[in-house]
Amino acid sequence: MKLRTILIMAFITSCSYYSVTLSQENNPGYSSIMEVTDSSSAKQAVIHEQIEAGMLLLRTPYELDDDSQGQMKAVLRYYFWLEDAMFNKNANDIALAAGLMKCKTKNVSDKNIWGKGYTAWDNHKAALLKNLNLIIEEKPIAEKQAHFNKISETIYCMIKNFNIIDNRAYAAFCPIALKNKGAIWVGDGRVLRNPYLGNKMPDCGEIIELFK
Repeated sequence: MKLRTILIMAFITSCSYYSVTLSQENNPGYSSIMEVTDSSSAKQAVIHEQIEAGMLLLRTPYELDDDSQGQMKAVLRYYFWLEDAMFNKNANDIALAAGLMKCKTKNVSDKNIWGKGYTAWDNHKAALLKNLNLIIEEKPIAEKQAHFNKISETIYCMIKNFNIIDNRAYAAFCPIALKNKGAIWVGDGRVLRNPYLGNKMPDCGEIIELFK
């Protein structure tokens, strides 16, 4: 194993795995992503239909304190780094970005997050840590892409639930990704860079939703 890979894996494993049980909340303040009906955009419905039913989407966003908001924004920044590494299909960069994103996810303090906000974050953190651990493992890029899609689903719900976007970001959908199963991602900016197809078809897909 090359020295760089050894160093990357040593850094990643230094962040111990924290397991949280996924939960579905039966409460009027919550909705399974598959049951969301208040979106006026048919295009946004395409995104919602791609996201697994276990992911929570709040009917109204939860207002975070400044510290928690800053910590979640750090998770988002490393998601964009991971997305770039997926686009370039660089296994070492993918492992490093996923490891850093994992650490930032664990660093989010939930001491000031209450009620439905706490349940949503608990759900999101579990999904992120599970799929980041899987994406770090040495496996073909095609397998990593499936885990990246689940990470992207979670990031989409985080943005909707906690209003953590403060720049020009979008949600996009590619119908032929993952062997024509379709996959989503969140992009930083307004130019399509498909992380599943990379340089082969960088602009394949459609912007479904613009975040403000």
